[in-house]
Amino acid sequence: MEAYALHNVWDVLKFQEKYLLASLSGLGETSAKAITQASLRLLEAVRDETPVRIDVKRRSKKTEALLDALRQWDAARRFDPSKEEVALAKGLEALFKANRSAEAVVTFNRGPSPAGGHVVETLADALKRSAPASTDGDIWTDFLSRPSDYFGMLTELGLVTEDEKKMHGDLPEESIEAVRAKELKRDYLTASLRTYQSFGARFALVQEKVVIGDEMGLGKTVEALAIFTHLRATGHSHFLVVCPAAVVSNWIRETAKHTKLSASRLHGPLWERKYAAKSWLRNGGVAVTTYDLLPWAREHLNNVEVASAVFDEAHYIKNPNAKRSLAAAEVMDALKYVVLMTGTLLKTAFRSSAT
Repeated sequence: MEAYALHNVWDVLKFQEKYLLASLSGLGETSAKAITQASLRLLEAVRDETPVRIDVKRRSKKTEALLDALRQWDAARRFDPSKEEVALAKGLEALFKANRSAEAVVTFNRGPSPAGGHVVETLADALKRSAPASTDGDIWTDFLSRPSDYFGMLTELGLVTEDEKKMHGDLPEESIEAVRAKELKRDYLTASLRTYQSFGARFALVQEKVVIGDEMGLGKTVEALAIFTHLRATGHSHFLVVCPAAVVSNWIRETAKHTKLSASRLHGPLWERKYAAKSWLRNGGVAVTTYDLLPWAREHLNNVEVASAVFDEAHYIKNPNAKRSLAAAEVMDALKYVVLMTGTLLKTAFRSSAT
């Protein structure tokens, strides 16, 4: 193999991809296949045992380049083009197909400039100008502000692996197999999921009514939104979040950030709530209301099929005799998919069949 400059597993795999090992003199097809399979096994073993690590104390240029590439990928997935931009893209695609031999140099005349003449920019300039603003700013500041997003992308790319056994806990094997077999549709999800988040979302879909009791900072919100987006991809349209008033804005923001679903705020002055409720009933998406306003919101829930509801900070309804608990229980009992989220230890059982 030295004669062909094949010194390691990577060299072997790259050669196989481009030329095929079986083409080497003195190497038969059977031997080439065995070498290729052995190389793949070694590559997988190294990847699993040597995950990517982001060291904030040693901010190397290579790490910055990796984080910047992840940020650009994340921004591209969130980009929602307008009808005009889609029409332009289709027009350019047709132009390039019709002129394959020509150099693709496209300019846009943006009209007269203040200094006289006309402002002309290339296609690359136009694309750079319209790129999402989220790709700007210090990359390390962005990473430290949302590390779970970055590690989620690394997990999705297979660059970070996690021990599945740790996330299964004491679940019976048949439950684990059912979750593994469940496909999680991500058509309307713009976030990457850690392995445990994907497992948690699929577990909720399999079990239908669950309590997610992870500690703060582990991404319970994205986990719940993944359930909503899966159900949206399977034909459902209306979803509900019930939470304390202090986190209503957070749910509105996180829904816009991590999904392609619209969010309606059923909280605030009565006229604003009514307008938001009408919009939600008409267009679908995620309605966000509070425990105190849930009795009011239930009047609107009767007019639409709600696919799933999330009760955030569920310890707010741990007293089964409280009015908010009774209202929540009635909503839970009427729905197929229910998620109760909390980072606080629950000592009192919920009245609803969700438990």
